[in-house]
Amino acid sequence: MTTSTVAPQIAAFARAVRDALADLPEEERDELTEGLEADLSEAYAEDLSNTLPDPVEYAAELRSAAGLPQRQASRSGLFAEVVRAGRNTARDVLVAVRGNAAAASLLDFLAALRPFWWVVRAWVAAWCVSTAFGYSNGFVLEGGWMVGLAVFVVVSVQWGRGRWTFPSLRPAVLGERRRGGAAAAGGAVR
Repeated sequence: MTTSTVAPQIAAFARAVRDALADLPEEERDELTEGLEADLSEAYAEDLSNTLPDPVEYAAELRSAAGLPQRQASRSGLFAEVVRAGRNTARDVLVAVRGNAAAASLLDFLAALRPFWWVVRAWVAAWCVSTAFGYSNGFVLEGGWMVGLAVFVVVSVQWGRGRWTFPSLRPAVLGERRRGGAAAAGGAVR
């Protein structure tokens, strides 16, 4: 049966549709895309010559059918195209890697190590700040900076878990321009 070759494409398509709906609350996004993979697998199992539509256009149709407003573009120009191409390439590579059992196991193992990387991120941030103020001894944090490291670990882990978000930092990190009132109002910490 050829469903094994179609399934990774459908899974990648569904992820791309969910990415295009990322600005919606999680409940609405889940409601719009519930059963998407099953519906597509059924529809495309009958006629494998069909090609999947553009996921962004498909997401726009889902929004329209649900009576939701269309997504406002936050970036424009060449930068937006580069980001979009990078995401598409990363998604395609991930689908190809997930198709290999050994590589998929390695990815699952690395995902299990994610909390370790949150702690490393905190240490790097604490080290950079302490070095900027001249309080580091090589790669060792001295004295009060161990307390600072603990604070950085809490912030990094909570950020990684999605408990705390910092939308006001996103424009600075990604080089985006802030839009009017809605973007400025979204800067609260959860």
